Amino acid sequence: MKIVLPAALLVLLAVVFWRVCLAPTRILVVNATLAQQADMALNNDNRHIRLRFLDADQLDQVPSTDALMLFSRGLYLDEAQTAAVEKAGRRGVTVFTLVLSNQSVDINYGLTQAQTDTLLAYFRNPSRHNYRNGLRCLRRIATPHRLGDRAYEAPMALLKNMYYHREYGRYFPTHEAVTEYLKESGLYRPDGWNVLLMSGLNFPMEGNRAHVDTLITRLTDAGCNVYPLTASGPEREKMIRALHPDAVVYLPMGRLGDDDFIGWLNDENIPVFNPYPIIQPHDEWIDPLKPISSGTLTARVVVPEIDGGIGSYCLATQNLNPDGYYLYTIESERMDAFMELFTRTMALRTKPNGEKRVAVGYFESPRGDGLIASGMEVIPSLYHFLQRLRSEGYDVSGLPGSETAFSRMIHEKAHPVTLSREQYEQWARETLLPQKYAEVVERYGAAPGRLMAHGDSLDIECLQFGHILLFHQPKPAVGDDEFRLVHGAGVAPPHNYIAPYLYLKKGFQADALIHFGTHGNLEFTPGKNVGQSQADWSDVLVGNLPHFYFYTTGNVGEGIIAKRRTHAVLVTYLTPPYVESGMRQRYGSLLDDIHRALDADGGTQSLGLRIKQEAVRLGLHRDLGLDSTLSVPFTVEELKQLDAFAEEIADEKIIGAYYTLGTPYSERDLLTTTLAVAADPLAYERARRDRDAGKITTEQLQDLNFLHHHYLPAARRDLTALLQRPPKNTAAVAAELRPALVYREGLLASSRNEVEGSLSRIAALAR
Repeated sequence: MKIVLPAALLVLLAVVFWRVCLAPTRILVVNATLAQQADMALNNDNRHIRLRFLDADQLDQVPSTDALMLFSRGLYLDEAQTAAVEKAGRRGVTVFTLVLSNQSVDINYGLTQAQTDTLLAYFRNPSRHNYRNGLRCLRRIATPHRLGDRAYEAPMALLKNMYYHREYGRYFPTHEAVTEYLKESGLYRPDGWNVLLMSGLNFPMEGNRAHVDTLITRLTDAGCNVYPLTASGPEREKMIRALHPDAVVYLPMGRLGDDDFIGWLNDENIPVFNPYPIIQPHDEWIDPLKPISSGTLTARVVVPEIDGGIGSYCLATQNLNPDGYYLYTIESERMDAFMELFTRTMALRTKPNGEKRVAVGYFESPRGDGLIASGMEVIPSLYHFLQRLRSEGYDVSGLPGSETAFSRMIHEKAHPVTLSREQYEQWARETLLPQKYAEVVERYGAAPGRLMAHGDSLDIECLQFGHILLFHQPKPAVGDDEFRLVHGAGVAPPHNYIAPYLYLKKGFQADALIHFGTHGNLEFTPGKNVGQSQADWSDVLVGNLPHFYFYTTGNVGEGIIAKRRTHAVLVTYLTPPYVESGMRQRYGSLLDDIHRALDADGGTQSLGLRIKQEAVRLGLHRDLGLDSTLSVPFTVEELKQLDAFAEEIADEKIIGAYYTLGTPYSERDLLTTTLAVAADPLAYERARRDRDAGKITTEQLQDLNFLHHHYLPAARRDLTALLQRPPKNTAAVAAELRPALVYREGLLASSRNEVEGSLSRIAALAR
């Protein structure tokens, strides 16, 4: 007897069969980064698996799915979200939490402990093999009755600290193993630079690492032996020390190591380059009005600056691909720019000093005090520096025999290089984006413009001594407000500003660029604060030359701007020496009277009147808004006001003399500058000990005037006696006085170190 099933029942059975046996396994992934999402999707080669991704804040309820995978790093679920996950688990959804460390979320449903351990083994070791097979394994667990491709391989355990290369699935425990691999692959260069490549977190990701693979390829093509490393903690430092690379390229996520390790890199002349990818799309990054994200700025720019990294270029952005995933996308021009900077910098190691061509830009102070760079006298400092270059074998032929003659040549400003309009425009087309050059023409007219124009040509104000080119940095815009122009006019620079930078690269063919002194104006031209592109003036004018900026230690904030916006290696120099203003002599008798009066709770009538008469004579009452009636003494509170004000003026530190690069402080300047730094801390430390011993109160310790009256004079006397006759052996010196000796020695050493440091930087670590 033939049984005929109703059509409706057949449809129902077909639907059930589809859902139970044929339907794709739906895996919902929560809290994965965009890079992780792309890597999982790209490595999923099973058409029976459907991936969907959600952010944690979208998990108000769990959508229909077969499996739920939670990335626990940084994941926080509130009570409602936790309840939604647990409800899904109870109704049959397989829930797996990828716990990377001691995280707050660890929820699992439908898994045995063995299955949980297997899944952790896959996803804690991110690689093409493990992503591919981990997803297949999760499908098998969540939907065991589904048909289709059900095969998967066991997880591959990755070393916590290991080397890798472009070939996916190949990992190496030591750099020697990488060397053998490079030789087997025909990639090893016996005379090539050995480059340690460190990427950020979650490597070796395989599928969404175009920026890393491209770097490996480009560095290899440049003749380098590339050693990509993923490691952390002490083992990272140990492996890098064992390799002893010629350079480190670190795509930063925080610091590369502690101060001791960074000190070793510096001592061994191993430069650290810090290019990086960002998680923003191309259109946001290229927009000069949109800064990079705060997280990227902190982890990839600010923190790595502590390590002295250079070459902070944005190499890649994250963009949506046709399949809906955000992938790292190479910014080709930036990659080219970084590679040019890298090869130029490394080439300075081996190029003889006599062949190196160095362009040096100097500038005048906007305050109208001439060639003074934040307290440093430019002409004697620059002359001294050029003499040192000559002693190191640089070609400085034609340098005058005296500083006076050199100064005359600088001030005459009659040694221009003439650049034809045709040559200028050709170089501008080769260097500038069309829209950037259009901004110049729109504002200043067609080249050569009106500034430094000579007929149909541009004059560039410069001097050349052998292979050293000195050029005067022009104003970055047209206007009378010098201070505003230096600190950012907000408009495109004129033709005569652009011309020197084009010439030093294209005509003079500089190997390196120096900006000499604090500070010029290039770093304040329009553009992004960091992560520049060709659309930013500071980036495009420096180009990809190794760039060194001589900057005072007293202006860290603007120094950071120069470092970030012009890809500069900062070479610091000392501030001018400090001396007291001399006002203590003028106010000395008044302060003595005030101190006596305050110690006596106001003092006598005659003392009070004498104080008021002197204060009125000096005009101090006007600054404080005090009464000038000479027959009525100041009150105790008014005396305290007067005392605080007079002490502040008397303690004011001023510049005692301008500073010359590499010239040690005089004995007098050593004394006054050390006192300016060391006396107040010593006075406070002595007062703190007395407070702890119950001799004074906490209120007195926190009273600046009290410290000035009772502790600072003795601190000054003791330090002056010590510093005027510093002992050769500091062991017998009281511990509280030793910091002053350390500071004094630091000042003496700095004048030597700043010149030696500048030469080693310009030599680009040529050892």
